[in-house]
Amino acid sequence: MHDAWDNFDVSDNQTWDVAGKIQFSPCIESRILSELLPALLGESFELLSLKGRSPKPGYGLQGLHVDAVGPVKPNEQQIANAFWILDEMSRDNGSTRIVPGSHKSYSIPKGNYAQPNCTHPDEIYISAKPGDLLLFSAHLWHSGSRNVNGDRRRVVIAQFKRTG
Repeated sequence: MHDAWDNFDVSDNQTWDVAGKIQFSPCIESRILSELLPALLGESFELLSLKGRSPKPGYGLQGLHVDAVGPVKPNEQQIANAFWILDEMSRDNGSTRIVPGSHKSYSIPKGNYAQPNCTHPDEIYISAKPGDLLLFSAHLWHSGSRNVNGDRRRVVIAQFKRTG
């Protein structure tokens, strides 16, 4: 995956489509996904998108958000994200931050919380190693953070939606 990634012409984009690229098929065909996704989406789901994201030095900061139009009830989660970590992820190179339990709040980030420079009292920054998988409801409040130190932080994001 690293070699395939390095052959992309990504210009100034930080996120791009990798669907259909054979090198990234393990990110959607992994047995662990078929075992864990039903806990989030039920037994019937399908791939919604497959993207690569790598915040450039000084970039990557997002406001807290969900990957859906509006709030959903806790037992009706519609979308799940599978973040496959290709490089070490730390707070210094733009790690993902989340607000634990927010997917059960039947709300979406608004006002200051939706702004890139906001902080939430319950937020945590995820640290991960290459090969790790971060699987979570896309209704969980989350965002990318700024890549301060300039180290690479490549993540393949497989997004799945409930179909049943």
